Amino acid sequence: MPEPDQPGLPPSEPPRIELDPHPEPPRPAPYAAFQAPGAQRLEPEATWDVEGPGPVPWEHEAAIPGVVDRWWATVKLGFTDALGLADRVPATEPLLPAWLFHLLNGLPATVLSLVLGEMTRQLMASFLHTPTKGNPALQLAGSLISLLVGPFIIGAVLHACLWMWGGVKPGTGLHQTIRFYCYAYGVYYLVGWIPLLNLPLAILFWVFFSLGLARVHGTDAWRGFAATLTPFVLCCCLGIGAAVLFAGRL
Repeated sequence: MPEPDQPGLPPSEPPRIELDPHPEPPRPAPYAAFQAPGAQRLEPEATWDVEGPGPVPWEHEAAIPGVVDRWWATVKLGFTDALGLADRVPATEPLLPAWLFHLLNGLPATVLSLVLGEMTRQLMASFLHTPTKGNPALQLAGSLISLLVGPFIIGAVLHACLWMWGGVKPGTGLHQTIRFYCYAYGVYYLVGWIPLLNLPLAILFWVFFSLGLARVHGTDAWRGFAATLTPFVLCCCLGIGAAVLFAGRL
């Protein structure tokens, strides 16, 4: 309730509210001229996940322009961090660079191995006074054919064995198995021909190859070992069966 006016004071008046008889209309938004949408530049998609490991140095031309530098970086990675090399294989997909790396290292190593083998055979024949038997040209031709088509045939067999043991995961297919075979054997060729060390080096390479095959496909290590041992076990079983069958016919 309003308070009564006190005596002696003028009566209070209610506050006056002044209204603007002519309010300003709202200002229109600033006029923007129509612009045709410009063509957007399509950036090439990256061939590997930038958050994961990069590609194999042999294929990383943007970071390592020189061919010799890329070759040396790949070889160094294979000897110092073999499993790291396996992690980088799935970053890209083309088969040709990996196959060329395999041939680049395999050709001189194969020729050197054949030459050392022929020299050893000739030396043993001279000591034993027996004629040498062998055709170096045929051996060289067979080795070259093996270098050319071996990665595809052996890679397909290993991939099938890995699939049989449940180690093939979605996203990495047969081409990644072949690529890993090319890079792994491309590094091994550089030391696999050394006499007296070839056997222990072959065993050590088999261990790292089995682990690397499992890393490429993101599966358990035992599946990688099982996949690499399966062809050997099958060949042994076939050989024993053939021997028993042949002995039974005698």
